[in-house]
Amino acid sequence: MSLRASITRLLATNFGLLLVSVAIIPLLTRVVSPADWGQYQLLVNLAVMGGSVMFLKLDAAYVVETLARRRRWIAGAVLGLGIGTGLVFMAVMAALVALSDRYTGWSLLAVGGALLLSFYQMRQIMQAAHGDYQGYSRTKVFVQLSQQLTLLGAAFLGAHYGWLFVAWLLPLLPLALAFVRANFRGLRLDRLRVTLVRQRSYVLFNAPSSLVHNFRQTLPLLLLFAVAPAHEYGLLMMALRLLDLPISVGGVALQHVLYPEISRLWGSDRIQARRLYFTWLLRLGGLAVTMAVVLLLLPDRLYVLVMGQQWSGMRELMLLAACWKLMEFVATPLAPVSNLLAIQGRVALLRVVFLLLSVGLVWWLGKDFAGAALLVVACSFFYYLLSVLLNYHYMSRQAR
Repeated sequence: MSLRASITRLLATNFGLLLVSVAIIPLLTRVVSPADWGQYQLLVNLAVMGGSVMFLKLDAAYVVETLARRRRWIAGAVLGLGIGTGLVFMAVMAALVALSDRYTGWSLLAVGGALLLSFYQMRQIMQAAHGDYQGYSRTKVFVQLSQQLTLLGAAFLGAHYGWLFVAWLLPLLPLALAFVRANFRGLRLDRLRVTLVRQRSYVLFNAPSSLVHNFRQTLPLLLLFAVAPAHEYGLLMMALRLLDLPISVGGVALQHVLYPEISRLWGSDRIQARRLYFTWLLRLGGLAVTMAVVLLLLPDRLYVLVMGQQWSGMRELMLLAACWKLMEFVATPLAPVSNLLAIQGRVALLRVVFLLLSVGLVWWLGKDFAGAALLVVACSFFYYLLSVLLNYHYMSRQAR
């Protein structure tokens, strides 16, 4: 299947999933309070943050590697690393529960969520790396449709944030177990050691960068959870959730298709790789501007009509969060080219700077929710600088 056909299929699939999510969210908001929604999304964020670094970025090494034997070794190493880093994450979450009154025993479920999510995502990465975009789409459709249905069922049965999170986890379970069964025989300590040494650039540079990246996004939200009123926090998390929908359609999904293709062209035809990169940069930028105009035209009474009276005030938070999320929408699919440009250290430094900046802003100003506005400004500026950095180095490499 050609790249164009693969991208078309992927976007069509994800657009259909977006429509399903848009149809279900108004049903959820009729029975789930902003406070419960905020705590549920907090558990999801913790699972996403933990799952993103469990493999020390060996999942990215799998995409670049071409030898079948080494790919099998990487898959086995991923399984071992997931178990080991899961235990570390369990200790961190247990400390949070013990030290903070706002974290309950339900928070420990984030550890299981991180494992299930990471194994599911590794399965998706393997499908994309092998060019099985049809299987990739089917798996994604199964998970996201199932999550929407189980989430809706849990909401009408009790609407407690803990049960909402359990409902979100259930569809990931069979796919995660399938990955474990398929790669359990490849889990050997000698192979794990050799794989870590061979792929040490990912472990030493990409993994810390990914950890800082996820901390930069999630840690300020955790601080806001600790200091902001529950109702307002839930409204903000709903705004971020709604704006994450287009990122999942055109951002993360496209990343799994574009990065392998740009990697392939980088070694053989850099002019074509450059053309592909900047073509999609312009397309994503145009879509982001279109979405921003649509959000500006939507009145708050429309949000109340669709979501219910308790969600009044969504328009202001949607416009605020859009400054951050639309920049992320443009940058996310193309960010992995930093691996090809060998500028992971500079990207990591940029993330560290903005992690400290974001945490500082929320820590000092979060009590009156002004920290949320400054957090959005910081995140928006981060993605702007990231795009400038990638574009500059991409042009510089092409000129050599």
